[in-house]
Amino acid sequence: MNTPQGKTIERTCTVEGCEEKYRSKGYCRYHYQQIRKAGSIGPRIRNFHGLGYTRLAKIYYGIHARCENPKATYYSSYGGKGLRVCERWSGKEGLKNFVKDMGEPANNTLSIDRIDNAKGYSPDNCRWATKAEQVHNRSPYGKSGFMGVMENKNGRWRAYIKSDSKSINLGTFDLKIDAIKARIQAEITYWGKSYQELALTKITRKDK
Repeated sequence: MNTPQGKTIERTCTVEGCEEKYRSKGYCRYHYQQIRKAGSIGPRIRNFHGLGYTRLAKIYYGIHARCENPKATYYSSYGGKGLRVCERWSGKEGLKNFVKDMGEPANNTLSIDRIDNAKGYSPDNCRWATKAEQVHNRSPYGKSGFMGVMENKNGRWRAYIKSDSKSINLGTFDLKIDAIKARIQAEITYWGKSYQELALTKITRKDK
């Protein structure tokens, strides 16, 4: 781009915080390719309020992707069900407002959680929560009604848990109650606490 004085100003990517050279349609080479392949902008953000390429920026762009990008892995459970990111956390000032409203999580074991699962992402419906707290906040899973417990085709019950992005098999049981107990004990072992104990107590009382 030439100025009236004849000096050339180098154009940069229009993605907020990105300082890479302009390539096409307002984007740098990286963001242009990302738009073509995924249909949305990912978390490659530089020099924006000190965030850089951080976990917080990834979380922010992650919630937008699963609510807005049909190609995102979990879109069917979020955007596909009508869940959206609020206006305050969208647009030019979206990331800045997100950081201001949520702040940094106290540690890396916390992730963003919606208090009311029927609503989208907004300051009044989001918090930083542990895995155990998120389990407590979710709807019942499958026939067992418990996360991490499923019925096999042979009628037996399998228990499992995820830790450090790995699925750990806890065993296969004849009785559902035994699989649930194994899952709860594993939550205490791996996560430090289980919010499914209360639900187990209710089931035990009903069977008596």
